[in-house]
Amino acid sequence: MNKEREDHWLSILKISAKMRQLAQELEWENLAQLENKRHNLIKSFFSSPVEVEDAEVIREGIHRILDMDQQIISMGKRHRGEISGKLVDFTKHKRAVSAYKTHSR
Repeated sequence: MNKEREDHWLSILKISAKMRQLAQELEWENLAQLENKRHNLIKSFFSSPVEVEDAEVIREGIHRILDMDQQIISMGKRHRGEISGKLVDFTKHKRAVSAYKTHSR
């Protein structure tokens, strides 16, 4: 793999790791922006064929990316549950305030 192509691939791997870090920090908007950038880099990288001698390195990298993505998805699902619980609590409080306003007049 030539130096430019190797740097391109390493950028994809670094962005994937940064995305996982952002998920751990609950920075979902920044993660989404970075995912868009990564998508474009991946699309560009695979616009030319992978050389046979590079296939194993790329395969290993793809597995690492898929593992990180799965971790991000799991964190997102957990976070989504937390948000849902908070919304339920908010709705209950909102109803209580509405009932109080109605009966206090």
